[in-house]
Amino acid sequence: MSAYKRRINVLLDGFQKATAENIPFVDFEALQEFYEKHPDYVSSEVRGAKNRRAMRHEYSSDAVGWVQLRRLDGVCTVVAMVTPEHKVTSTPYTVEVAVKESEEDGTEILHCQCKDCAASKGSCKHGLALISWLMKTSSQPSVTSTQCY
Repeated sequence: MSAYKRRINVLLDGFQKATAENIPFVDFEALQEFYEKHPDYVSSEVRGAKNRRAMRHEYSSDAVGWVQLRRLDGVCTVVAMVTPEHKVTSTPYTVEVAVKESEEDGTEILHCQCKDCAASKGSCKHGLALISWLMKTSSQPSVTSTQCY
């Protein structure tokens, strides 16, 4: 059992609850660079179908829950509980994504790791679901920004 597992829905030391306003901005370019630098996510097994399924809106928006983050030295560490797709009553998996934030260079996804599932040694869809959730949530306009008529 991982150290995270014992603390479901409790903030980790130094972390704060994530909201749409404080999560790191992740765009398609950051995702593309992540794929290029991490060969585990472009293996023949996950190149097409698994990536598309894991990143579809229906799965990532429903599966990702209890998101918390910590900013330290320009790196934002996001930890979330991700529900397994086929075992919704099971204990959620702990997924961690580290995003380097820079004014000049934009954002860069440093690593993505699922702490609990069997496929966590290589690449797993739970990490991709969290990255997809970050992309969608960080690109949404603010709730207070409305178009004037």
